[in-house]
Parts: sequence; C-alpha cells; structure tokens
Amino acid sequence: MLTNSPMYDKDIRPNLAENTSVQVGITMYVINYDFNPETRDMSMMMYFRQMWNDPRLVSNSITEDVYGGQSLLERVWVPDTFFSNSMDVNIVKYPTRNTFLKVKPNGDVLYSERIKVNYRCGPQKSVKSDECTLEMESYGFSMVDMEYTWAKGDESINFDKKDIAQKYQLTEALPSNETVTLKYGTYSRLLATFKLNCRDCVDNDIIESSTATE
Repeated sequence: MLTNSPMYDKDIRPNLAENTSVQVGITMYVINYDFNPETRDMSMMMYFRQMWNDPRLVSNSITEDVYGGQSLLERVWVPDTFFSNSMDVNIVKYPTRNTFLKVKPNGDVLYSERIKVNYRCGPQKSVKSDECTLEMESYGFSMVDMEYTWAKGDESINFDKKDIAQKYQLTEALPSNETVTLKYGTYSRLLATFKLNCRDCVDNDIIESSTATE
C-alpha cells in the first residue's frame, strides 16, 4: 500500500505542501444515552465517523477500496479530533477495538469508531424540555490547517428512535458549527445539540419549587 512509500509520513497532515486546509466531514449515530439533569451531564454510546481526502493515498494500481482495522489505522494520518466539553471518552475494545477504516483509490478516507462519551451540559432550559450540546474540534490544528463540516448536512446526526425506558426522551438532534478564536488561532468547531423531553414533568416545576422554599 502507498503508506509503505518513503514519501508518506502519517505524522504530517495532507495538503501541507499546497497550503490547503484538510476538510474533515463528521457524522454520528447515537446507539444509547443517559442524561442526568441534576449533575448536568450526558453519556452517549455512538458510532463516530470522520471523512477526509489524503492525496498521498491516491492509487492508480489499486482499483478497489482498501478496508482495515487497527493495524491500518496506525499507518495513516488521522485528524486529532477531540470533544472539548467531554469529561471522559472510552473506546469500545471488546472483543477487539471497534474501529473501521476504508481508503478509496482516489484518496478518500472513512474512519469509524464505536465510542462512549460523557460530557457536560449547559444550564437547564426548563424542566419539561431540556438540551445538551456536544462540542468537537481539532486539538492542535487551527482553521489554517483543518476545517470541520457536517458531512451530510442536517442529516449528519442520527439516533435510535425507539422508546427508551427513561425519564428524559431524546427527541431531536441538531447539527451546527462555529469558529472559536483562541490565543493561538481561530478553530473550527462542530456542535451537536440533543433535545430532550421529560415524560412526567411540567414547565412550572422550577417556579413551584422555588416558591415553596421562600
């Protein structure tokens, strides 16, 4: 494979010599979740997928897609994506690490992994309707080097819509993006906002509770 070439260095990002940023597309599919309104955190098991193009992997001799797992993953450059408001991220490793990588002859790469993310939520919206937003960006690359997009637009975030037996039901997932200016540059950030409805709550619960304590 082309990763064996002395010209390929997995520690160097694609397009560096052309001064062009890497476009990384993201999709996710939520398998299950657990939301705690009191501690303001949410835990999600998901398939997290990243897509980009690496011109160094273009092949005229290999006409079929190349599939692999952890060993192939260790041989190619991958984005340094992280969840900026996460408290803990676990990669599913049993019975083997749940990782999938596909490289097309034109250099397109698909990287999929099954992970569990525990992250912080913002202030409570209301008792009846709440939300929690997951944030993701590059750890070290500014927009000069890497830009994130939702690969399938408004359809980039999906979840199992079966009725889950818990108090808060996930009803909607909204993808959005923003740019964040920090000390060392401007960064591309994606936001996944998950809307939840409480089964047996009413919006005036907070008002009634605060009134009772006065």
